Parts: sequence; C-alpha cells; structure tokens
Amino acid sequence: MRKPTLTEIYSQIPQKLDCRQCGGCCGNIIISKLEMQNIISFCEENKITFTRPAVFVDTVRGMVTFNIKPGSTCPLLSAEHKCLVYPVRPLICRLYGHAHGLDCPFVPLSMAEAKKQYVFTDSQVNRLLRQSREAWKT
Repeated sequence: MRKPTLTEIYSQIPQKLDCRQCGGCCGNIIISKLEMQNIISFCEENKITFTRPAVFVDTVRGMVTFNIKPGSTCPLLSAEHKCLVYPVRPLICRLYGHAHGLDCPFVPLSMAEAKKQYVFTDSQVNRLLRQSREAWKT
C-alpha cells in the first residue's frame, strides 16, 4: 500500500481558520524529518534565519523536536509573531484550531462550540501524525 505524501496529508486539513496570528499557540513542537528537511530547504531558498537559536533533536521513528525553553515561542516566529515558514509549516501547526487539545489559548470555547469547530478526533489526529512520520521513508 502506497504511503500518502505530505501534500496529500496536508490537503485533508481545512485551509480556512480565523486566526489572529498572535503566536500564542506556537511553542515546542514535534515534527517529522521530512517536514524539517522542507523547512531547512525553504529557509535556505528564502535566506531566512531563525530569530532565536534552535536545537533540533532527532527522536525515535523519524521525528524531530524543537528543543526550546518552556514558555518560549517557536524559533520560526518573527518578532511580529508571524510564521517565517508558513507555506511549509508542519502538520501540527496546520492542525491547530481543528482538533481537541490544539485550540487557541486566547479564545476559550464552550463544549458545544468546540464540537462544531473540531474537524478531527484524537484518533484521526494520531493517524495524520503517524502518516507524516512515515512519509519520510518513501
């Protein structure tokens, strides 16, 4: 069985989200090796340097962690809280606002509102994350 590409995985996530782009949800993230490669290539092509030092730690099964201090923001955010790699942002970032536990920290939702907003269940999120990990092996 053919494994989906990152583009195919990303296409399952709705593009429109009413985001204030404040950077409040941007912090420690775990991404796939392929996503990290895409980010590095994008940064090189666009002459983007990280706004703060970032240490990338290779973890088990094709995952990479942004190893930053607790409470810090993502090193891929500009001083204006804009994502420097938005066109190639990782799956976890794309899922914010579309799944339980990945909601905006500044817009509290009632349970009824949350059920209407969330597109993905926990098991669906886990499936997408597993697929993104496995995509680098193709």
